[in-house]
Amino acid sequence: MKNSILLLFLILSIKTIAQSDEFDVKKNGLIYNNATMHQLQIIVDSINQDFNRCDLDREYLSVPQATGHFFKVASSDLIYAARDLKDGITFKNFIKKYPKTKVTKEQIYTKAIEEDYSGNHHLTFFDILTDKSFSVEDTSKNSQNFNHKFIYEYDEMKENNSGKLEGIYFTSAFNNTTLPKEYARMVQYSECMIDTSETIINVKNSERKKYHRWEPGPKKKAFNNYYLKYLEKNDATIEALSKEQKFQTLLVQAIAEVLDKGGSDDYFEEIVEKYYAKETALELKRSREVWGQCSMDDSPRLHAFAIAQLSAETVNWEIFLRAHLDIMNDNFSRMTDGSYAYGRRNTYIKELEELNFNVSDLLIGISLRVQNCGPNHYFGNISRIGRALAETKNKAQIESMLISMIENKKLDTYNRIMMYYLYFYYGYFSEGDKSNLKKSLRKVKSSFPKYIADELQNLNKE
Repeated sequence: MKNSILLLFLILSIKTIAQSDEFDVKKNGLIYNNATMHQLQIIVDSINQDFNRCDLDREYLSVPQATGHFFKVASSDLIYAARDLKDGITFKNFIKKYPKTKVTKEQIYTKAIEEDYSGNHHLTFFDILTDKSFSVEDTSKNSQNFNHKFIYEYDEMKENNSGKLEGIYFTSAFNNTTLPKEYARMVQYSECMIDTSETIINVKNSERKKYHRWEPGPKKKAFNNYYLKYLEKNDATIEALSKEQKFQTLLVQAIAEVLDKGGSDDYFEEIVEKYYAKETALELKRSREVWGQCSMDDSPRLHAFAIAQLSAETVNWEIFLRAHLDIMNDNFSRMTDGSYAYGRRNTYIKELEELNFNVSDLLIGISLRVQNCGPNHYFGNISRIGRALAETKNKAQIESMLISMIENKKLDTYNRIMMYYLYFYYGYFSEGDKSNLKKSLRKVKSSFPKYIADELQNLNKE
C-alpha cells in the first residue's frame, strides 16, 4: 500500500511540474530541441521533394450537401400531421394545414451514418448554418433521393411522453462537386504529409469508447515493488541497478504483460524509455488513449506531447505529425470541457514553420471538407486552426488565400462557409487593431446569398 501511494505521488508530481508551463520550451524557443528539429527537417525536405514529383491532378469531391426546411409540429397537431405525412401530403399543403408548425427555412445539410456509444447506428443530418443536427433510426434511407421529400421522426404521445414530430423537407437532392485544382492540391499536400494509413492510438475502435482504469498485472506489480525499493537512492545507484539481470528480467516481463493486456502508465513508460528502449516506450504510449477528467486536466495534451517527442527522437514521422497536430487542434477526449481553459492550450505553429512545411497549404488542406480522402484523413478543428494561423509569420498570404477561397463560387458552399469560419477565427485571435479585418469579413460575407450571410452575421457578431 505504501509503495502504491509513493508511486501515485510521483506520477502526480510529474504532471504538476509539467503543467506549470504547458511544455518545456528549449533554448531555441521551440518545444523540440535542435537535434530533433534537424532530424525532422531532413524528413520534411524529402517529403516536399516527393510531393513536387507527384501526380498533381488528383480530384477531390466535396461532401454531398442539400438544402431544406427544418420543421417542428405543434403538440396539438401531432396525430393528424403524422397521418398526413404518411399519406404523402405536399410541403405547401402541410404548412397551410398546420400553421402552428415552426419552420426554419433554407438550411444547408450534410449527412452521415453515425454510431452511438451503445453501438446503435443513426442517419444524422447536420445543419451547416446553425451547427445543429437531426437523426433518424432508419439508416436505409441514406441512399434515397431526398429531393422534394420529407424525412421525419415521430414519437407518439404516451402517459409520460408529450410526443414529438419534427423533420426536414428537402428542396434539393444531395450533390457534391469537384474541388478546384488549386484547393485539391492543398488537400493532397496534407495527405502527402500526414499518412492516412496510420493512427496514433493502436487499440480497437470498440475499446476507444471505454474509459479504462487499468489494474496492474502481476508482472508489472513485481517490477514496481522491486524498483520502488531503490527510488531514494542516487541516480548512479539506480543506473547501476538497471544493468542487473533481475531488473532487466522483471522489466521485460512487465513490458510483455502490459503490451498484451494493458495497464501502462506515464511512470512505467518513463522507466521503459530510460532503461529499455524509446521505441518500446512509444509503443506503450500508443496502446492507451488518455481521457481528461475536466477542463483543467492536461493529461491528454501531455500524453500527445510525449508521443510527439518520442516519435521525433525515433524518427517515426507518421506518428510525430499526427501527435503534433492533435496538440494544435486540441483533438482529445474529456469528460467535461469549459471554454475558460482554452486560452492556455497553445497551438505551436512555430514548430511547423521552422520545419519548412508549406504551412498554409497544410493547415488549409486539413480544414477543407472532402468526401474521397484517405481512410484516416486528418480533419482540422476550424477554431483551433484559425488561432494557429493568427500566430503565423505569413499573415498577408493567409488573408489573401482565405478571402479568395470564400469569394470563389466554384468552391462548394460548405467549404466556402468553413473558410469563412476559418477567417473569422483568424481575425478573432489576431492581436492589435482589427478594424480592417472586420471590414474584410463584412465584404466577403456579402459574396454569399442573403439567407446564408444573415446566418453568418447572427453566428458571428462582430
